[in-house]
Amino acid sequence: FGGTLVALCGSDPRIDASIIASGVFFLKKVFDREKIDELVKKEEEMEQMGGKLAGTGHYKGKYGLNDMWYVECGEYEDKLIRNLEQMSGVLVLGTSPDEKVPSENSVAIYNIVKNPKEIHIFGNTNHAYEGVEKEAISLIRRWIKIYLR
Repeated sequence: FGGTLVALCGSDPRIDASIIASGVFFLKKVFDREKIDELVKKEEEMEQMGGKLAGTGHYKGKYGLNDMWYVECGEYEDKLIRNLEQMSGVLVLGTSPDEKVPSENSVAIYNIVKNPKEIHIFGNTNHAYEGVEKEAISLIRRWIKIYLR
């Protein structure tokens, strides 16, 4: 949820630099109750076979989202878009394949924020950026050094 929260909070003009890692742009699509339930079920099945669901890390327990979460989620899409349209100085990170937050979300975020902006989609990793942590942190450090005043 962190990347999405950055976008929901990030239109403050005092913020000079933002990093949105695997942020959700298509809220209703990604945070769909049936999709989340399906992903958890798929992951459990893969783990029982000794595998891992493509593009995901490990769910750390149930999401625990109540009914109101799903009702209110869609109401935030307009706010998310308005905020992103005002944001600049944004580094967008994503992973592919990622069944939790498909990279199309990162591309949509990148396309709507203002310059300066940069996007990096990491392949052959998962939603937790396993195996590319150092590269991701390096990009983030560089971005903060350049754009954080």
